[in-house]
Amino acid sequence: MKCIYATIAIVSIFMQTSCVSKTKIKQSSENPPSKTLFDTTSIGNLRMKNRFIRASVGDSAPGGVVNMAMLKRYYHLAQGGVGTIITGYTLVDGDEKEMGIMGMYHDSFIAGTGN
Repeated sequence: MKCIYATIAIVSIFMQTSCVSKTKIKQSSENPPSKTLFDTTSIGNLRMKNRFIRASVGDSAPGGVVNMAMLKRYYHLAQGGVGTIITGYTLVDGDEKEMGIMGMYHDSFIAGTGN
């Protein structure tokens, strides 16, 4: 929980800084408007609805199979407004299957995604 509170505090600081800078600085052609966390942005051809990015973390997936808890987590992140979600580690080789994270080294893993 401490990490969640720290992340929320950092996001709040960024949002406040963006709002303050917009009110204190007069906009001109020499000084284009600063972007906020809520503005759309892009990386190459990938367009994101905002600048909130959920970092890649290790998701627990016993046997390497995507589970309902994981699907619910990603669903709630998307519904909550996260613009980009980078999923956790994924195994591409069956020799490491004891690690307890998502796998994609066999077609049997497709069933866990609901497809």
